Amino acid sequence: MASNANPSFQSNLEILIRKFIPKELIPPNWKCDKFPVKKEQNIFILNIKPLFTQGQKRLGMFKSVKDLKNHILSYFNFPKSMEYLGMSPIFQFDSIPQNGQTSDGKTGIYKIDLNKICPFLPDKKKDWTANLAYLILNDCWKKLLDGVSPHEMIVCPHSPDFSRKFISTLENPVSYKDYEDFILQWKIRWAENKNKMSEFILETIEKLTFVDCRCTRDNPKALAEAAEYVEFVMDRVAYFAREGAINLPPLNTLDNVPKAIIRKFSVGNYNFVIANEYIKVCESHNINVGKVKKTIRGKPELTTINCTKIEEILKTMTVVTMNMKPLLMFAQTPIPYDGGHCILAADALYELLMDMIVAKRVFYTIGEENWIKINEFFEAMELYFDESEDVYLLDLQHVDGIKTMWEYYCHQLNLHRLNEELETRATRFVIRVLKKKLESLELCFKDIMKYAKLIYLKLATESGSPQSQLHRAVIYCQINCLARKVPKILMFIHNQKSCSRMNIVDCEYCNITEKMTAEMAKMETNEKKEEGEGSVSKKKHKKNKK
Repeated sequence: MASNANPSFQSNLEILIRKFIPKELIPPNWKCDKFPVKKEQNIFILNIKPLFTQGQKRLGMFKSVKDLKNHILSYFNFPKSMEYLGMSPIFQFDSIPQNGQTSDGKTGIYKIDLNKICPFLPDKKKDWTANLAYLILNDCWKKLLDGVSPHEMIVCPHSPDFSRKFISTLENPVSYKDYEDFILQWKIRWAENKNKMSEFILETIEKLTFVDCRCTRDNPKALAEAAEYVEFVMDRVAYFAREGAINLPPLNTLDNVPKAIIRKFSVGNYNFVIANEYIKVCESHNINVGKVKKTIRGKPELTTINCTKIEEILKTMTVVTMNMKPLLMFAQTPIPYDGGHCILAADALYELLMDMIVAKRVFYTIGEENWIKINEFFEAMELYFDESEDVYLLDLQHVDGIKTMWEYYCHQLNLHRLNEELETRATRFVIRVLKKKLESLELCFKDIMKYAKLIYLKLATESGSPQSQLHRAVIYCQINCLARKVPKILMFIHNQKSCSRMNIVDCEYCNITEKMTAEMAKMETNEKKEEGEGSVSKKKHKKNKK
């Protein structure tokens, strides 16, 4: 991530931090106003460290400043994230594209992220030239990626080579008298060997010069150097697109429809594709999906299809397996789709529970009488958290609507401010301390101690400070209690294949499923054994006849 001192960067950074961390956990006196004074300093760390230090009592579930930073950056790592978060485009974050793997080991990325693997390499000795090249290149990418769907995938043939040895050099360097001479010479020079973006590069320079007034005509040599560098980048992008059979007009236009590419996700052992995306891809390649359409009729908008049910059709496509990230502490990384951005429905529930448990600390302050309102709220949310459905996703607009509704119900609970904080001076994570910290929650969850040992055993083997392990253990114990106390919540989590993902321990439904699976396996073994014994007895009977 860039480390330049820039007000736009600071503004963007603060937007990102406040989007990820609940407002209740950010100290009121914290400001994102630190500038690096040394080259080795990172503006991100400079601003996040005081946040972590000042709010450590409430942010103690993070192992370290680096852990907090990694969670925030992991959340931010999705296509068009800056636009989604409403950040200033003046100063860009540097980030790597989200990627997946094909069955033959190639890397698949979102097409809209193509510019992230084709880096701009500024020459620090020529700041003005580098800045101009960046502006031109940015406009080139806008043209190339205009109209590209945020979820459209491409398969990279290899990592693009942008080493300096590829930069074309003139045998007889041209000197320019003035701006007009530069324009004329450029057109002559590239008339025969242009990559179909040369004209656009010149148009951009003229726009920056005469319309935006962001570059000067007084230095035609610098203009030429910037234009040549952008031309070099576009040359390499064109080569990369040809190698990978990537449709990227005007640099590379394919005559034939390329092989279908589709994303595959997984939660636990459940592999799935998003149903609407699968149907759209199939129809664009003349594959009949009439049966699939009937199957998903009446299902949630972003329902999924088990990959085992469409295995044969998937064999005809390029399948990019996307790595489903582990749950982040608060907000989850948005997944782009044709209608916007979404997350797993179970992840939306997790975000809600984290607001209840960590941000609002509801279950420290309410008694049994307040459960009427809690249950009333979850009854109103059954449309979004349907326990009868298999795995599906929710549009983030719906997720925001759920949170708005929760804020409304939360105000009716009249929660009082809690000063008690989770702290431990212990040098290691011990169950005795955990049980002590859970005592104040027994008013709300009478059976919370039941989960203490199971959660302790789950976390004791993981890395982390005693403070972070204690924080997470208290959170997970509350999630387990609430999942049992609110009707249908545990069933919903189980049917969304998210028990392990949400740290549910000793799930009753998982135990039933495991028991049934074991019994079925035993029955199959007995049947095979009986069949084997039957065939042996038949052979003996034939021998006796002889």
